Amino acid sequence: ISFVILALAFSSGPVFEGPDEQGHHAYIRYLVQNRSLPDVAELSIGQWFHAPLYYMLAAPVMVVVGGASLEHHVGTNTFIFYHGLDAFTIPGNDNKNFVLHHQAEAFPYTESGIARQVHSIRLLSIILGTCTVLTCVAIFRLLWPDNPERRLTALAFVAFWPQFIYVSSLINNDNLLTFLATLSLWLVLRQLQVGPSTRSAITLGIIL
Repeated sequence: ISFVILALAFSSGPVFEGPDEQGHHAYIRYLVQNRSLPDVAELSIGQWFHAPLYYMLAAPVMVVVGGASLEHHVGTNTFIFYHGLDAFTIPGNDNKNFVLHHQAEAFPYTESGIARQVHSIRLLSIILGTCTVLTCVAIFRLLWPDNPERRLTALAFVAFWPQFIYVSSLINNDNLLTFLATLSLWLVLRQLQVGPSTRSAITLGIIL
């Protein structure tokens, strides 16, 4: 519950300011508009070389929320790198926003279709992050069935890791990757405990 609350708080941040979030959103928008995968030889979008499963899961969310124009978000903040490419690592008042934001983006996002899209898809990422945390609960129960203090400590490291919470609150395919990798780890540990079977091997193959 604490993880979900923190992730929701992170997700309330301005749209397209997370790492590569514009590119991930563009991938989803391409699937919705073209009903096909993008050409990986086309270099205009840096995320197009990624596997499509996360974006295919997010596409129905975009369809349900509705189409929206990018007209309010095409304005790039021309002052973002006035300290050079090291601006992100220099503490201070350097303006680090990628795009210019406006009041229409404010909650409940009724004035901006793009903001509504982004925040809705971010909810999918939060769900995947929550699934990762719950899978870790199962992993730690396998590892330390008689040590609840150690399980709780390990779970706290996962659930309160700042960067994990942050990425789980953004449009980012890493969230599905992290969940599936964690789930595959649980399946392997369970096989070690109860023994392999055809069913468990097929399940692990699908997850991998």
